Amino acid sequence: MRYSRQELFDKIGKEGQNLLRKSKVAVVGLGATGSSSAELLARAGIGELILIDRDVVELDNLQSQSLYNEEDVGNVKAEAIKNHLKKINSDLSIKALVMDLDYRNVDSLKADLILDCTDNIETRNLINEYCCKSRISWIYSGVIGSNGLILNVTWDYCFNCVFDNIKSELLGTCDTKGVLNTIVKVISGIQVNEALKILTKKDYSKELIYFNIWDNKLEKIKVKKDNKCKVCNGIYDYLDGKKGNDVVKMCGRGIYQIKGKKFDLTKLKLEGKLTKYCLINKNFTIFNDGRVFIKADSKENAK
Repeated sequence: MRYSRQELFDKIGKEGQNLLRKSKVAVVGLGATGSSSAELLARAGIGELILIDRDVVELDNLQSQSLYNEEDVGNVKAEAIKNHLKKINSDLSIKALVMDLDYRNVDSLKADLILDCTDNIETRNLINEYCCKSRISWIYSGVIGSNGLILNVTWDYCFNCVFDNIKSELLGTCDTKGVLNTIVKVISGIQVNEALKILTKKDYSKELIYFNIWDNKLEKIKVKKDNKCKVCNGIYDYLDGKKGNDVVKMCGRGIYQIKGKKFDLTKLKLEGKLTKYCLINKNFTIFNDGRVFIKADSKENAK
């Protein structure tokens, strides 16, 4: 039996394993944490995965994004990870979506549980509003330097209740602080462990979990609902398209994403590597959904 040792664990058992088999989980962001969490879910016997990512694999990703290899460099992450996971678990149903998640395509998130493994606050706010309106549970994860955070959001409170008014630049980015691959594995493990608890209807953490792997420091921080929280009171600025940015800086390198109109890549008379999803040039990557990654030292120059 493939899952016999997991079923021997009394908190899972055959009943819990059957619940996992019937579950659909969406993973948003397939970088360091997302690729690792997707792999753990696949090995645990989740029935269906929705994998969402807007990016391609870069050589410097291989330091912390362990499921990819050198052959994946230059390929879109969603398809690359789908191919790897199918080799791990051929029974797994996988939908790979190469796109930038926004209010126009957010319904792609329909699942029993959503794992946030993104690298920006705007997408997290969008996920939070979508899940709050749809009453879908989700798990926030964040990793920077040697630090990691995990928060289950199951509607005793929401992400905005806890993180309102926190800007990403105040937390730091992988541009400024880097990331250790060891903290990625810890946070991914905790995130998927909490996912297994939620999906098998067991007790799960209702605290903000903080871990610093360099100092081996673990903290559990009590959180509570903010009765004045605008999201909990039905105000959805990101979901309604009132907030968001069509020009964003990609984490970890001097590249900006600019959104435009869809076009036929085969009609572009440009040098570069042409794939099903994008045309890759030394200075930019053009996607068939209208997005462009362009190297620049500022948002203004990228435009």
